[in-house]
Amino acid sequence: MRKLLAKDAFKLIKIIKKLDLKTALKEMYSSKKVKDKDSNEDETNRQLGLEKEMYSSKKVKDKDSNEDETNRQLGLDIAFVIIENMDAAENEIFELLASVSDKTVNEIRELELSELIAMIRDIFVENDLASFFKSAVK
Repeated sequence: MRKLLAKDAFKLIKIIKKLDLKTALKEMYSSKKVKDKDSNEDETNRQLGLEKEMYSSKKVKDKDSNEDETNRQLGLDIAFVIIENMDAAENEIFELLASVSDKTVNEIRELELSELIAMIRDIFVENDLASFFKSAVK
């Protein structure tokens, strides 16, 4: 499967609109942002009792690790929203999957459900779409 290209953006935008992902993304991002903010900074400092310079270094590493985990979870959440609402953009999703793979639309339609879900997940992971969507809703 190839990475998404500029020409795929239009198909992706149609899918986003049909699935009303913008609303779901805003809700997901807001809840993740609040959760991350509440759970990290001050609590880490208090629990570890680190000196300022040690805390700063640890804080950067923790922030990167937490951001990666948040992006991964956000990507999974988005993939599940897509899967739950696929019927609203069925043709567009099949067309996008066919265009990034070596398969036809009919071959995509005939995939086992586990293969279809794996393809959707792979698109999100390989193209870091969680970060893209996260910046789009800021």
